[in-house]
Amino acid sequence: MKIVYLSYERNINIDPNVYITDIDEIDKCGLVQAVKKIKEFNPDYIIEREFNDSKAFYDKLYLALPEYKKVFWAIDTHMNFERYVRYSRYFDFVFCAISNHVSKLQEQIDIPVKWLPLYFPAQILPIKKEKKYDISFVGNFKPHFFEERRKYLDFLKKEYGDQFHCVTDYKNMSSIMNNSKISFNHSLRDDLNFRVFEALGYGSHLITDVVSDMLKIKNLSNFVTVYKDFEILKKHIDFLLDTKNYGFYLDDSQNFIKDSHCLKHRINSLIEMIKTNEQGEF
Repeated sequence: MKIVYLSYERNINIDPNVYITDIDEIDKCGLVQAVKKIKEFNPDYIIEREFNDSKAFYDKLYLALPEYKKVFWAIDTHMNFERYVRYSRYFDFVFCAISNHVSKLQEQIDIPVKWLPLYFPAQILPIKKEKKYDISFVGNFKPHFFEERRKYLDFLKKEYGDQFHCVTDYKNMSSIMNNSKISFNHSLRDDLNFRVFEALGYGSHLITDVVSDMLKIKNLSNFVTVYKDFEILKKHIDFLLDTKNYGFYLDDSQNFIKDSHCLKHRINSLIEMIKTNEQGEF
């Protein structure tokens, strides 16, 4: 099975039968060239893993490629669910990254919907034994939108001062997490976000709030420290730093990601589910 995968990933090699093309590059090259590139590859499926703001362009692209089946991987349904409902109707199959949104989405569209969680989206790096940061957070924390997350970040800054490294710039995420003893995460609305997989893949100890989908991924909870409030969060961090237990299982947790939770594993799962659907067993 040959697949064109439209996403923001760059320089990721999976399989010769999977052609990954950067959405930004597709936008730049224009409709005619985009159609030409895809037809030359002649895929069985076109997969889109984002809700793109260039929707008018993609309407035209998909209309110019009626012979190919199209798959949408909805990863941020917790942000604007109705928007995803409308967009999903353009596709033949839909995968949703949040499991408790699958049935909700399925109720509103007459298209097969299945759960497909996120993954580690980059290249595995060697684990640094000497870490530069005690605790880090990389991500968005605008107070009007991420109010609960911001409270926790303010708490960490107050308790740990310069020991806590907090940035919004994703460009240096790999270096920051790779150099962090502990990576902090707080989900927005019970979403198993990229940060979970990134922290483990980059060789950092992950401490996160409770996310229901974590229990649905076999063995993931073995490599994660969970907090429910400020007091428990502080107790966990102090224990991990004082005892240096943050360094336990870093190799195991990175291997867990490398062996089962990279993009190639999700693409393989997606293909298997599509095949199952084609056999009438979806």
